[in-house]
Amino acid sequence: MSAPDDNDDNPRSIKQRLKECAFRILLGTSSLHALDKMKPSEWSELRQRLNNRAENINVVGALAVATAAVFLTTDAPDGVLLINWNRELPYFCLAACAGCGMLAVMSGLGVLVFLDGTDHGSITKALKNTFRFAAIFTLLAMPFIFLSAASLCAGIAWMGAVWFGDTLWIKLIVTIGCTVFLFTLFVIGVVLY
Repeated sequence: MSAPDDNDDNPRSIKQRLKECAFRILLGTSSLHALDKMKPSEWSELRQRLNNRAENINVVGALAVATAAVFLTTDAPDGVLLINWNRELPYFCLAACAGCGMLAVMSGLGVLVFLDGTDHGSITKALKNTFRFAAIFTLLAMPFIFLSAASLCAGIAWMGAVWFGDTLWIKLIVTIGCTVFLFTLFVIGVVLY
């Protein structure tokens, strides 16, 4: 999908496409110019979408923290070697998952506080100040980045625990799951590009 102000005769570079993708993920618009051209009613709608996104990230991050805490503090049943959580890699990755989940929740709360006190005029002023814009962009990116890191850590912990276990069929299922996951990421990348 091209931005409204793009000219179809000029193909966009990879850098432009990645930039547009990042803006759509983090801000919900294709560019800074689109954000600047928004009417106040469109800004209210965008702010509500960003609030909903931050609330969802907070819920998922809190669940990741709670789940990781349970795994970190519970011993595996005796005699069950299907999945081995007691090795260093899965244990460390679950701890990292909990830490990243907490950071996602904290930064998500920061986004909610920021959006509650923001109107369209303050965003257009921030676009003129490079440092302020970078800080806002970073704040909006942090919940997404930390939740993605928590998900990655949890996935590595699961894979490590399965591969340290002694059951072949679970290793096969995890390998197929990883293949499907990578294929899904590929498809998403193609669609967003």
